[in-house]
Amino acid sequence: VLWISAVWPLTNGRDMVDICDIHRQLKAYLISGDEDLEVGLSQIWPAGDISWKSFDTPEKALELLFTDPPDLFLIDQRSHGMKAQELVSLVKSENVYRQVPVVICLPKEEMKDRVNWGNLEADDFLLLPLDPEEAKARLTLCLCRASRSLDANPLTRLPGNTSIIQHIQDNIDEGQEFALVY
Repeated sequence: VLWISAVWPLTNGRDMVDICDIHRQLKAYLISGDEDLEVGLSQIWPAGDISWKSFDTPEKALELLFTDPPDLFLIDQRSHGMKAQELVSLVKSENVYRQVPVVICLPKEEMKDRVNWGNLEADDFLLLPLDPEEAKARLTLCLCRASRSLDANPLTRLPGNTSIIQHIQDNIDEGQEFALVY
């Protein structure tokens, strides 16, 4: 027996769930020794939207990563210490932290020849020097993708409880008529 829960608005054509409607300050970690990259990323969003924590080596970030995981994790491939690909594999090998979006920052010239895209478990990449508009778009997409995959029911791939509850609450708050089938 398969039980399916669904919510459909009766009066508008909105998508079933607004996945990227996050109502809290996000936390992002950056591993890089490049202060320009740190400043560039911190200026993409207003200060209240994302709190950035920077580390100059991967080893310094690991302890905090595993005790207080971020919403977004960026690794500058040029940073010293553990290689970016090894760090990504380490984070993604732990089921608890697998859902954390990991983005690699790499110089444009390294994109073609030096990255084994088939073995890299990163969720996305940013090319350096950083283009702020592109970076904001790609990081937003990464956050939205992670939110969707985390909330989906693994068996049915239908929206999960959080999305359904949020959509019901949005309809109630807006005084909108809607049908609820459970």
